[in-house]
Amino acid sequence: MEEMDSLLTRLSLAGVEFNLLIREAMMNVDVRCFSSNSPASFFQDRPLVFLENERGGVKTISAPHMIVTMLHHLELNQGMEVMIIGAKGGYISALVQEIIGDKGGVTLLDYDVDVLNHARKSHKISGYGEIILRRKLRRDGRSPANIPSKISRVLVTGSIEKLPTWIESRIDEDGFAIFPRGGRLNQKLIKREKQDENFFDTDLGNVVFGPLDIKDSEPTAPSPFELADVLEEVSFIAKDLDMISLEDSFKLDDLIVDLRSLPDDLIPYDSNGNYKMPLEMMELLEKSNEWMNRLWPLFLMLSEVNLQQPGAFYDEDDEEFGTYEDMIP
Repeated sequence: MEEMDSLLTRLSLAGVEFNLLIREAMMNVDVRCFSSNSPASFFQDRPLVFLENERGGVKTISAPHMIVTMLHHLELNQGMEVMIIGAKGGYISALVQEIIGDKGGVTLLDYDVDVLNHARKSHKISGYGEIILRRKLRRDGRSPANIPSKISRVLVTGSIEKLPTWIESRIDEDGFAIFPRGGRLNQKLIKREKQDENFFDTDLGNVVFGPLDIKDSEPTAPSPFELADVLEEVSFIAKDLDMISLEDSFKLDDLIVDLRSLPDDLIPYDSNGNYKMPLEMMELLEKSNEWMNRLWPLFLMLSEVNLQQPGAFYDEDDEEFGTYEDMIP
């Protein structure tokens, strides 16, 4: 595990916090057991793809700096009961089980059967097959069956807008959940802690997570409302960074309102199943063409999210090595 040792050293030098237990778990659990793809990108501090479905949906194991950061914030101890939502190939659940030991328990939840089957096989290969509990998440929002009633820690590994109440109801006193709250392009990593039957939130910084459900990662043609959502998220970032003029900001707000006024069930496909932008959307965008032309490059740049990679190999003459601030894209 020379590559992992080198990676963890680089992360430590870059200021990423993690303790000895996390380091030992990363050294003991071989990421190669959880993806058939080459781990070269992982050791360069990048996400590692573990599954792609026939419709183009992709699921990845998070970049190492994100993994150790999540484990750091979980404050794990031996004997804890931990719930992980979002399989990540089964890798993170194996790391957690390694840290909490045989007296602790890990429950892994995911929406997709293929993702869970991959995690089951990976756990068997890596020696955790009989220890970690795997259950399917229900897409109707109800609690899955046969899961622990009391949980010390909850980790959500995909973006969500709200933590379900059935999760909160299982968090033990002084326990907490770590989850990325927000939309498609960026989120806030939130620590929600239970104290005296009340919950208190702590903002742990800006992050970028993919969706929990592999189906949400499948390429689809956007409806007017979905396009409006994407434009709104990107425009918020642009405004926050003073990258857009006040005049263009007002025009963009009007376009977003107009898109949301269109029916959300416009059919974007022709008789052959090929994508074809609905005429109503096309007319709105053509009407905005003159001023939107100068904004598209900016929007493409802001929506093409690139996280810092503090654990990547670096040039000793690179003065920016070691900068690391809240996983901001």
